[in-house]
Amino acid sequence: TIAGDSVAVEAVLRRLRGLRVGSFMADSTVGFTPATTLTLWQAGDTQFAMVGFWRREQRWFAYVDRYHRTVVIDDDVSDLADLTFNDLRDRRVLTFAPEDAVRITFTHPTVSGELVRTGGNWSFPNPAMGRIDARNAAEFVRALRALKWDGPAYASAVNDSKFGISIIGDDGRILDEVTIEPRDGEPSWYVSSRSATGTHAIDRAKLDHLAILFQHVRTP
Repeated sequence: TIAGDSVAVEAVLRRLRGLRVGSFMADSTVGFTPATTLTLWQAGDTQFAMVGFWRREQRWFAYVDRYHRTVVIDDDVSDLADLTFNDLRDRRVLTFAPEDAVRITFTHPTVSGELVRTGGNWSFPNPAMGRIDARNAAEFVRALRALKWDGPAYASAVNDSKFGISIIGDDGRILDEVTIEPRDGEPSWYVSSRSATGTHAIDRAKLDHLAILFQHVRTP
């Protein structure tokens, strides 16, 4: 079993619940082959419904097997039709609860440093490094938790790279950590974390954005 992204799955369910029928089609008009099929299951592996979507002449159609009807949909469902398996997977690179983290180390080719938390406040281990902007620090932590890989790595696994991110708890235990392997001249780098099985490719721009957020945690 592969873990799913509960937020992404719930968004799809809300989207399905919000769809409205524009008109019903006569049986003679049925016969299209769905480009995308979504199957919903209830607890106990009982199939609840299967919905197939396809587009023709700028209109979207759906066939709902439980009703044995084909309908024209008022909405543009390109977002549903373009869904892939990876879109619904749990692709988080780091998994941790913010309240459990007391130390974060961040090492990127352009910037590196460490944050420590006492109570609800983040700071630098060395006060001489300056003060922390609480709002920017919170944004950086949110970005870490929202970081997602984009696809599989098609080359060697992550080596002993000096770049990465570590999330440490109050007992010194590593809650999660990721190793980052830059790929010269490539738009994607490789990441390997404790919580995400295997090595994955991630858009370099996501990691560069994290570096910018980390630089902004210091109060000007």
